[in-house]
Formats: sequence, structure tokens, C-alpha cells
Amino acid sequence: MPKQRGGSQPPYPYEELLNRFRRLGTRDPESWAKSETDENIAQLARFCFLRSLWRNAIDGWAASDAWIDQSIAMSEQKPNIPFGDAGQALKRLLDAGAGRADLKRVARMIAYNAVFELINRVDEGYDPELKDDYPGWRLMETRDDELTGRDVGGLHESLLEMDPSGREGRP
Repeated sequence: MPKQRGGSQPPYPYEELLNRFRRLGTRDPESWAKSETDENIAQLARFCFLRSLWRNAIDGWAASDAWIDQSIAMSEQKPNIPFGDAGQALKRLLDAGAGRADLKRVARMIAYNAVFELINRVDEGYDPELKDDYPGWRLMETRDDELTGRDVGGLHESLLEMDPSGREGRP
């Protein structure tokens, strides 16, 4: 568990933030760095978190179709595994003439929607179906394994604009 760090000011000065955003290939690095320093929003942490989600949880489904063959093979070997029915459905879709590229597009869209719902729930900070006496949650920025005291919020607001293609999910 990270320790709490004193203070809640940005952990990097503007020029270092700007350079870090540029190295990451951020579109409009100046506005991200300015927002962090002027508004004290953990923008670098937000950017890194969302970038990771795009690379690993969303675009990974479209990068390769190996998951299609793996899902089918696993469902044939062990039909009762978790989501084994999905592998069987993939096989039926391919047998019916669905293209692998189309399956990858659909998987990417579903992954985006699942990630959006997840980060929206993180941003919300509580389960709206439960009473007020249940715990909530928040995502916090750390540096050197210590909490900086700054929330990493508003993630759902920036997810679509973080599409690495720059097309915000459009074809």
C-alpha cells in the first residue's frame, strides 16, 4: 500500500511535464501540462492510465486475430470453461462467412464500451444502487510508491479523445 506524500502540488514542474507529454506522443502536450500545473489536475497520471487502457484493453483486440483461434480451440477442448460459449459463437460466425477483420472491429468496440463503463464507475466513486453507508473508492496518483494526495479522475471524459489513431473510434 502506498504511503501518503506531503502536499498535493504537481510532482513535476511545467517544462518537465511538457517534455514527458511530448515523449509520450501526446496531442497538444502544452494544454495537458498547463492544466496540470495551473489547475493542479493529475493529467500525466490520467494520460498514462488512459494510454495504457487503449494499448492493452482496447486496441489489443484489433491488433491480432490470434484470440479468435485461441477462443475457438479452448471452447472445443473444454466447452464448459468460462466464456466457452463465446468461442463456439466465434466458430459459428466464421462458418457463416463473417470476416476476421469484422470480428476484430466488434471486439474492439465492445472492449471500448467495457473500459468506458469501468472508468465511469471509478470516476463515480460509489455504487449508486447502494445506500450511503457503503464504502466508495477513488483512483489516486502516486510517485515513488507514495500517494501524492491528488485524485486521478474525469477519466471517462478523455477516453475517446485518447484513441491513438486520432479518429476517436471512427472508421
